[in-house]
Amino acid sequence: MVFALAPGCGRIGYGAASGDGVSVGIDATPLDGLPSGWTSSTPTRVSATGGAGASPAIVPVGLAFTLVYVQRRGGSVHVFASFLAEAGEKLDPDAQVTVDGSGCAAPSVAQNGSGYVVAWRDARNPSFDLYAVSLDASGGRTGADVQLSSAATDAQAPRLVVAGSTSLVAYQEESMNETGVVYRAFQPTGPSGVIVSLSPITSTASGPAAAFDGQGFGFAWADDRSGSGDQVFYVRGDGNGVTTGAIPLTAAPASTKALAMVWAGDRYAVAYGNGADGLHLSTFDATATAVADDPILPAAAGARLDAASLAWTGASYGLAWVDYRDGGGDVYFGAFDVGGALIGEPLQVATSPDTSSVEPALAWNGHAFGLAWHQTPTTTSAPEEGIYFVSLTPP
Repeated sequence: MVFALAPGCGRIGYGAASGDGVSVGIDATPLDGLPSGWTSSTPTRVSATGGAGASPAIVPVGLAFTLVYVQRRGGSVHVFASFLAEAGEKLDPDAQVTVDGSGCAAPSVAQNGSGYVVAWRDARNPSFDLYAVSLDASGGRTGADVQLSSAATDAQAPRLVVAGSTSLVAYQEESMNETGVVYRAFQPTGPSGVIVSLSPITSTASGPAAAFDGQGFGFAWADDRSGSGDQVFYVRGDGNGVTTGAIPLTAAPASTKALAMVWAGDRYAVAYGNGADGLHLSTFDATATAVADDPILPAAAGARLDAASLAWTGASYGLAWVDYRDGGGDVYFGAFDVGGALIGEPLQVATSPDTSSVEPALAWNGHAFGLAWHQTPTTTSAPEEGIYFVSLTPP
């Protein structure tokens, strides 16, 4: 399949916000340039004022969304959860997820029955270790932190996936100048399996992504085992650490960045940035047969596209990514039908020349896409740094 890119792009206005889910300030308007019949909320800043937020992750909850991110509040960096209505209003006060503020970073979130599981890394030990905790529906902790990574390594980029009573986290593991991708199963009370290596220790691996296909778990990542650039690989595994052999999804090494993965009913879809070549989408069934790897969004001349976040509605894909055509990052959104045709035009999320937007996080709640991102001012007159949110509703 071949995905085509329509020329031009729509734009979204935004304003500074109070951090309580109410948008204030100038240019606080819904999207301009949406596909026919689409609507959007007014973008709002979710993170509290007075402290920069980073690394958003999002999960749908009914017709609402729960957003986790890191922010410095009261002198320490913690993971916080915000509970948002579809239009971005806060339904409840923010919940502080972590109790140890030793440089928390890179949170990931998944639903677990009526509550949540959140994973993150922090520096409470000499190395960066990976932890997880279970939360109830209001964000209250229901147990103690569970350490998932080895104390002898640095853990990065956790990606959670939950299926029934099984929780898995895939992440990067750094040790002795080597970087690998691993995963581990766990329960609320502790790890329930060994750390399972997905990439060979002789390669440098990054960008883990994971999804559940109804029977097993799919994992994707990039590594440079060829010695001439990254390739994207896929492995299917289970909660007991049993895996298939690694299958390459890309034919040639390239500069691969920031994978995102979903199960789309009868196939996996993996989106990734390929440097100046733009964004690609690989689709394949659980056994990785009939792999199609296609460029879906070519980069503008001299630009770079990466940091993709992918969601599946049951009939179409939503994709958010970062475009570096103007030097700093700008978050864009695009919708694609099941056949790969772009619906409307790519939409630039934040258009102010005085900000940079990165780290998109996208989810589908059955009615609308929720999109969060980390926005940074480049001048003193721009809106405050923080985590911003907008919802996008198709007809």
